Amino acid sequence: MNDRRPAGSAFLAATIAGLAYVGLDWLSYIHPLQQSSITPWNPHPAVAIALLALVGQRWTGVVFVAVLVAEALVRKAAPGWPTSVLISAVLTLGYAAMASALSPLMWARPPLASRADLGKLIGVITLGCFITGVLYVAALWASGTLLPGPYFEALLQFWVGDCVGVLVTLPVILMLVDPERRSELGTLLRSPVAWVQAASTALALWMVFGPVFAQPFKFFYVLFLPLVWIAVTHGLLGASIATLSIQFGIIFAVQAVDYPSLTVFELQALLIALAVTGLVLGVAVDERRRTAERLRDSLRLAAAGEMSAALAHELNQPLTALANYARAGAVLAASNPIDSAQMRDVLKKVLSEANRTAEVVRRLRDFFRTGATSLQPASLPDLATAAIEAMRARAEDSGVSLEQQALPGTPAVLVDALQIEIVLRNLVANALEGALNGAGKKWVRVEIAVDESGYVQARVRDSGHGVTPGDGARVFEPFWSSRATGLGMGLAISRAIVEAHGGRMWVETRGEGSFGFTLPAHG
Repeated sequence: MNDRRPAGSAFLAATIAGLAYVGLDWLSYIHPLQQSSITPWNPHPAVAIALLALVGQRWTGVVFVAVLVAEALVRKAAPGWPTSVLISAVLTLGYAAMASALSPLMWARPPLASRADLGKLIGVITLGCFITGVLYVAALWASGTLLPGPYFEALLQFWVGDCVGVLVTLPVILMLVDPERRSELGTLLRSPVAWVQAASTALALWMVFGPVFAQPFKFFYVLFLPLVWIAVTHGLLGASIATLSIQFGIIFAVQAVDYPSLTVFELQALLIALAVTGLVLGVAVDERRRTAERLRDSLRLAAAGEMSAALAHELNQPLTALANYARAGAVLAASNPIDSAQMRDVLKKVLSEANRTAEVVRRLRDFFRTGATSLQPASLPDLATAAIEAMRARAEDSGVSLEQQALPGTPAVLVDALQIEIVLRNLVANALEGALNGAGKKWVRVEIAVDESGYVQARVRDSGHGVTPGDGARVFEPFWSSRATGLGMGLAISRAIVEAHGGRMWVETRGEGSFGFTLPAHG
């Protein structure tokens, strides 16, 4: 594998990693087994694996030198240089093999983005540490450093020590090398909740290892409580840091209390379960957050699509009117002499429709973007009259009787007048379409009244066949229409507008067309 960074930065990273390997080996050298120097906690292999996976396999020599120096200065286990070189080579090759398998996961951004990635990490580390341990312990046994009896005990301790060390340390390294995760870490450290969680972790460690109880196996489960809380709150980043903190707390406690080696080994075995639980929870929380973000993006795109359809639906009528007035103006311009009064009237109507078109665009854009409405007291019968007059010519051309019934003294409503007029125009236009499909006299009626709850109610009825019970549950769904040429947005927009004003909208399926909505009375 080629170097993945500039030569200068790669050399600096390799140097720091080599020094960190030796320093962590010295720090974690506790409770060695016999004279073999196999310890129950080994975080330093994570540094070597991260270096080879992130910087490149060409730095394997640096890892070999660091391992050789650590074996000579820290562990001092192998008699003679040949055996030291052999076991250093075994460890280096094991780290290189695990780094090669994990490299795609470490270069992914964000790292460990899914439970599948975490499963691969755990599987590679578990298998890699076991194979490396078999070869390492065999080399010690062959050199006479390890007595024949405790071979399997040594292998198990090596395996658990390396597994827990890498599982706890490597995720933290991956979090720190990712710029986005480092930014999240800064936010986490500034969070008061994070400091409360850190205090709860310290309290849990005191309960498990403090002088009051001093029974770590009986109360070890207490450590799961702050870890789960942190993982659920902060995801993988929080879970990784919390697990490492608990690991350091356990090592500090066993050193201070001077537990027997067997007890330390058993605690480390329990820590594997703790670490895996925290990491799985953290990754699951991160996955859920990314899924929620993708859902929000999808909803924004859907909203943009609905807004486009809404604008197309609402602009159809004024644009059609503009085209008709433009044709009328062309006819007047071609006449001789030109009727100036009629020409001025046509141009006035063109200007009115153009202004209304711009206002529709602005109001609908504000409504779909922020839900904003410009509320003013208004008379619902007056708004119905405006909607009816806008449709009067179309109704007369189609032979449809168009009328309004409103009770006197109907209270005002606090509404965005343009938006409610859009609702009424949609309902009247749909009613005209429905009336044309009916038999006998064709009519559309807008009825304004006050219901028993004190809400102002508008019902738009027509002589058509109405909505079938099967379609009644779908008419307000976006993009659903019973007409082949319909966009399926008018009723969805209308209901959204009415509900934004504190009202409700419904359809009646009783044999004739009937849609209604209510609005709260002003005051």
